[in-house]
Amino acid sequence: SLAVVMDVLTTDVEYSEAMLRGKISGDPGNIILWRAILSLFYSQTENYRMALKETLKMKWMLNGTGALAEYIGGYYYKLGMPEDAVNELKGADDSVIQNDPGYYHCALGLCYQLAGHYANAVSEYSTAEPSIFIRAGVCHEHLGDYSKAMDLYNQVVCQDTPSAYLCRGRIYLEQGHKDLADADFSAVVEKDTVLTEGNDRQFALYFLGRNEEALDTRFPDSKEVDFSRACLYSLLNRPEDAVIAMEAAFKHGLVYFNLIDNNGYLDAVRNIPEFKSLVEKYRAKHNAFIESIRKEIRSECSGGDTGPALCDS
Repeated sequence: SLAVVMDVLTTDVEYSEAMLRGKISGDPGNIILWRAILSLFYSQTENYRMALKETLKMKWMLNGTGALAEYIGGYYYKLGMPEDAVNELKGADDSVIQNDPGYYHCALGLCYQLAGHYANAVSEYSTAEPSIFIRAGVCHEHLGDYSKAMDLYNQVVCQDTPSAYLCRGRIYLEQGHKDLADADFSAVVEKDTVLTEGNDRQFALYFLGRNEEALDTRFPDSKEVDFSRACLYSLLNRPEDAVIAMEAAFKHGLVYFNLIDNNGYLDAVRNIPEFKSLVEKYRAKHNAFIESIRKEIRSECSGGDTGPALCDS
């Protein structure tokens, strides 16, 4: 199976990469097969930059087909390039879409959301399963349509989903319904008892005024956890700690700047000079990274083993 193949290849990364590249140059009759394995190998080792380039080469060799859109779009997403992911996914072949429509529209909706195109995200999410309603509700909030957001949250609350209680509670609080909000926040604390990176418990505790408990979370460091910490410190009016947590999130690989620009939890620190300079520093680094990838693609597209379809990508 492919999983077994990848397990074998990743036991010696340098040797496997050299072997696969040797197969690409030495076995022209099966070049698509070897290039496909190489691209998946790069993906398995989280080298999404190289996975993208190899898959784009296959796209050209297959006359610009949209059959690889799911893979190429996924690599753009992993590299923090949601606009490029959207463009790729929109060009997917019908066979890709029909294979798993829910997954396809969810993936396209997420990329639209990360790029800040909330109306388009809502349109894609509307075709997906109810588990996506929370994402769609957040997009409706960004669009200022709290009524539609509440309708979606209510549907997910019926499934006892803690994050839906948190989102609905926030809207209740903004509307001045503190009793209803506190009931929802208490439901989050009651139901969200397993500590995970996506845990909403600490924010519910904050809204309930239980700040010390909110800070007492023992997650391992990751970009998701550090970003949540930055948001919580902002809510608690602890700007220095928010800056430290945000820098940790960047160092762990946070690259979706729209999440920072449009997150209300960060409003208290957004315009503090230290926070602004930190965000702009990493935004500039990421923009340079993106441009370097696009430059590599343009360069390879003008070389001997690639072609016009790669340029169009």
